[in-house]
Amino acid sequence: ERFENSSLYSQILSADKIYREESFFTEISASEYDPAASDSESLLIQGSLDMLCEYKDGFTIIDYKTDKISEEELVSRYKKQLNLYKLAVEKNYGKPVKKCLIWSFWLSKEIEI
Repeated sequence: ERFENSSLYSQILSADKIYREESFFTEISASEYDPAASDSESLLIQGSLDMLCEYKDGFTIIDYKTDKISEEELVSRYKKQLNLYKLAVEKNYGKPVKKCLIWSFWLSKEIEI
């Protein structure tokens, strides 16, 4: 009920297209993952996005979390994951990611990364 009454839910409903459990597989430069790594090396990353909302000017990535931890811990724990998702979406879809969000079911709130 809290999710359905949230501003995030309204944002989702206004999307031009919604992708659920969208799998990806992409190659990135190792330095995009770790700035100390060589640009000549690459990494293959794969994953599955909980939700990807497409708008005229870009995408919003939404990742659902059930962890019973604070907002700060969620950001600390999942920031790198969402940044990798952002790289993958921009490379695979050729459109910018405008927002990366976590919806915390434990906290009943949206958290922007």
